[in-house]
Amino acid sequence: MQKIKDLVNIFNNNQKKLISFYKDLFEKITANKKYNFFIELYIEEVMKKIKSPLFYKKYKNKPLFGVPFFLKDNFTVNGKITSAGSKILEGFIPNFDSTVHKLLTDDGAILLGKTIMDELAMGATGLEAKEGYVLNNLDTNRIVGGSSSGSAVSISLKVASFALGSDTGDSVRRPASFLGIVGFKPTFGLISRFGLLPFSPSLDTVAFFSNSISDARMISKTLFHFDSKDFVCQKNPKLILNKRVDSKIHKILILKPHSKSVKKENNDFFNDNFVVKIINEGFNVSYLSLPDEITTNLLFFYQIISFSESLSSQANLTGINFGFNHKNHQESDFNELIKTNRSLAFRKELKRRYTLGSFFTQQENQKTFYLKAMKFRRYLNDYFNELFNKFDFIIHLSTFDVAPTIEEVLKEKHNKTLVTSINDYLIIANFLGLPSINLPLTKKKDLPIGINVFTRFNDDYFLLNFAEILEKIIIFKKNKINN
Repeated sequence: MQKIKDLVNIFNNNQKKLISFYKDLFEKITANKKYNFFIELYIEEVMKKIKSPLFYKKYKNKPLFGVPFFLKDNFTVNGKITSAGSKILEGFIPNFDSTVHKLLTDDGAILLGKTIMDELAMGATGLEAKEGYVLNNLDTNRIVGGSSSGSAVSISLKVASFALGSDTGDSVRRPASFLGIVGFKPTFGLISRFGLLPFSPSLDTVAFFSNSISDARMISKTLFHFDSKDFVCQKNPKLILNKRVDSKIHKILILKPHSKSVKKENNDFFNDNFVVKIINEGFNVSYLSLPDEITTNLLFFYQIISFSESLSSQANLTGINFGFNHKNHQESDFNELIKTNRSLAFRKELKRRYTLGSFFTQQENQKTFYLKAMKFRRYLNDYFNELFNKFDFIIHLSTFDVAPTIEEVLKEKHNKTLVTSINDYLIIANFLGLPSINLPLTKKKDLPIGINVFTRFNDDYFLLNFAEILEKIIIFKKNKINN
C-alpha cells in the first residue's frame, strides 16, 4: 500500500485511477477473506460514491481524499450493523455516526467496511469474537492478538492505508507488534470516543494501525479534534506539531524486561543491536529495571479497574431495548429475562470478567481491591512523572516474544503465563493516558517483535517525530534474531 500523501496526489489528478484502484483493492480483500478479519464490505456503496462527479468535485484536494480505511466493529456507523463481536448486539443498527467516522469521511477518506474484534473489546488474542477466530496472516497457527484483531490484519495484508481500533490496555499495540506494523495510541482525550462502545471509560482510547509514521501523522491531524459529545475530549490541547527531536538534548530511557518475561536471545538483541544504532545517532541512553512493586502488580490492578468499570459501562446490554433477545419469553420476571439473555449471548471470557468486576466492587471488597488499584494508579503516575523530569522518551519491548500459537493460548496453564509475560508494560501508557506507539523492530523465525515508545502527556507529535527517526534507523527486514 502506497503512503497516504502519494495516494492522495494520484487520486486528485485522475478519477479513473481512483475507480481502478478500488476495483483491484476489493478483489484483493475478498481473496484474503480466509483470514476472517472483516465482517462486511461496503463494496456497492464505495463504488457508487467514487464514480460520482459530485463526490470527486466536493472532496478533491481534501487531506485524505480517496484513502481507504477500516473501522473496528465497536465504532458506530449510521445505518450499519454494529455488534462489537458480541451476540448481545445482534441486529443492532445505530442511527448515528461515531465522531471519528465523520471526521475521516469529511476529509475524504473511504470506509471499506467493519473488522472483527474480541467480544466487547475484552480479549487479548483475537479468539473471542462471535464470528470466530481472526487468523494471523503471517502464520495461521498463531494468534493475532487483540482485541483490535481484524483491523491489525487489514494493515498487515496492506489492503488499507489505516484501520481504527480501540486501545484499553494494549489492544492496538500488541497485535501491531505481532504483525510487524505501526500501532499508535494517542494521548487520552485527544480523539473523541463518541460512538465508540465503551469497555473501561477511564482507560479507553481511540487508536489506529498504519503502514508508516508519516501516515500516522496525517491521520492524527484529522482525528485530533475537540468534540463536546465526549466529556473527556480536550478542548484546547497544547500540541506542538513541529517540536524538533535533538539527539544532543533529548534523553532516552530503556526499560529492561523482567527476567522471567523475556527469552535471553530477545533481550540480547534489544540491548546490543538496536541500542547501538540509537547511540550512533548521538542520543544519551540509560537503562532501568522497574521495581517489583510495579511489575508484579501492573496487570492485576489493571484488571481490577477495567473489569469493574465494564460492569457499569456495559450495563445497558440487556437484550431488552436492542440487540439479542432469546425467543422463549417464558420469564415473567424482568431480571430473569435479562439474566437469560446475557447467559445465552455472552462468551465465557466475558462472563469471567463481569464476575470478577462484580466481586471487586462489592462493598466489603472495595477497600481490599478497588481502592488499592486506584492508589496504585496514583503511585504509577507519580513514579513516571519523576522519570519524565529526567528523560524525554521511554522505550521497551512491546511483546517479549513472537505471537504464541493458538494451541498454546487455549491451554489454560500457558494462557496465564502468556498474559503476564506480554501484557505488562503496554498497560502503563493506558493507566497514565500517555501517547504510545509500536514500531516493528526485529524478526525471530520470520515473525515480528516490536518496540514501544511513549512520552509525556500531549506530546504526541513529538513522539511521532522521534518514531520517524527510529523508523529510519531500524532496517526491519535485515534485523533478525538467530533462529
